[in-house]
Amino acid sequence: MRAKSPKYDPLEELRKKFEEEIENIINDPNGYFNNDEILKINEKFEALYNKIEELKEEYSLTKEQLKQVREELAEFKESAKSYPKGMWAKITNNKLTSTLGTLLNSKEGRELLFDQVKKLLEQLT
Repeated sequence: MRAKSPKYDPLEELRKKFEEEIENIINDPNGYFNNDEILKINEKFEALYNKIEELKEEYSLTKEQLKQVREELAEFKESAKSYPKGMWAKITNNKLTSTLGTLLNSKEGRELLFDQVKKLLEQLT
């Protein structure tokens, strides 16, 4: 009897990468974001949305998909005001990975997404 190797899940890999980045960046997981940090979060998610919008044709994204991304990013920005940093980061990571990972369904798309979110997170610290 042979053991089955675990099935490769690119979304899970992306989620783990984000999680590692977040753990390295969030220095006070129980603290709350201050107003300056919330402004940065808003700016960075706007930049992320703009980057995704630029990829619309390359990844055949529909207006409805872009609307869904816009709504998700708005939710992330709003929730940064309410949750401790660590909890916000985990919730955001899981939802962001799920939402965007399915839109950018190629390895290149996921790598591009990872690079953009990594830049966003680095600038929050």
